[in-house]
Amino acid sequence: MTCTEIHKLFSPYVDGRVSGSEMRALTRHVDQCADCAREYAATERTQQLLASLGRKKPPADLALKLR
Repeated sequence: MTCTEIHKLFSPYVDGRVSGSEMRALTRHVDQCADCAREYAATERTQQLLASLGRKKPPADLALKLR
């Protein structure tokens, strides 16, 4: 796979939405390509930071506004 194809798999990979063959291809490529390894690490770190923010509570009057 090319670097461009691998980059498209980063987010789905972090979210656990790739097939086994895609997972193996990504892992193999990232092990051999320093640029993609750095990019993947940044994607993974961004996902971790976003997850640490938690969910924002909706405003109390949201149901009324939606009606």
